Amino acid sequence: MINDFDYFFFDVDGVLFHGHRALRGAVEFINKLCDLGKEIYFVSNNSWRTREKQVEFFAKYGITAKKENILNGAYASAQWATNYCPRNSKVLTIGEDGVDEELTEFGFRVTNTRSLNPPNYENLMLNIDPEIKAAIVSHSDSLTHQMIYYASIHVQNGAVLASPNYDTQYKFGKFLLPCAACTVDAVLASSGTKNFVNIGKPDPYLLNYIFERDRINKERSIFFGDTMVTDILLAKNAGIKSVLVLTGVETLDSYTKYDYSPDYVYESVGKFK
Repeated sequence: MINDFDYFFFDVDGVLFHGHRALRGAVEFINKLCDLGKEIYFVSNNSWRTREKQVEFFAKYGITAKKENILNGAYASAQWATNYCPRNSKVLTIGEDGVDEELTEFGFRVTNTRSLNPPNYENLMLNIDPEIKAAIVSHSDSLTHQMIYYASIHVQNGAVLASPNYDTQYKFGKFLLPCAACTVDAVLASSGTKNFVNIGKPDPYLLNYIFERDRINKERSIFFGDTMVTDILLAKNAGIKSVLVLTGVETLDSYTKYDYSPDYVYESVGKFK
């Protein structure tokens, strides 16, 4: 079956890794594909790392990745902002350094909410920056209410709310932890806006850009994911084959509850032959 495809797209968390632990057979499978001359892309809503840092992370585990084939949340944010916001405009963020660094590389001026002074009810309005064109919200391990306050008031003041990661949860060991959608929903609820742009999976925006950039044959492409609502739905939306692996969010019972299905289901990526 490997010979039926030339372009392999992989989610990262829950498919190849759990946190900083490579899943059994994952590294070997990626290296096998490399040896066969397959083109490999890594598609993750994770926005913690820049593409360069993601390449460095993979290298520690023996995976050789190309920067231009890293399609993560940080890159998706910068790519989207390039099409939506004038170059050198201001963007407000909730998240880790990956998004900020990619946006800066693309020529934007970034204000991360964690760097702002704590607001109070008397001076909130004084902290609005009318030059901010977009509020990009992703996962932050240092999330506070004040960060949500700032995102909310800027959205109410006209900034577009966007997120590279609308995942509700991710697997960490045997537990499911809250992900960026929980933060996005807080901003949505408090701001009352309906103007929200999901620039991550399952929206095929970034994948379609890569298909055109690299002249990819969709019929020779396949996507590996662990989550129905992001990974498998992305593959459906993009018009390519999909593999659901059971090393992440979904189980044999959970994935059958959806009105769409993966093309293949495997215990892990290492089982795909």
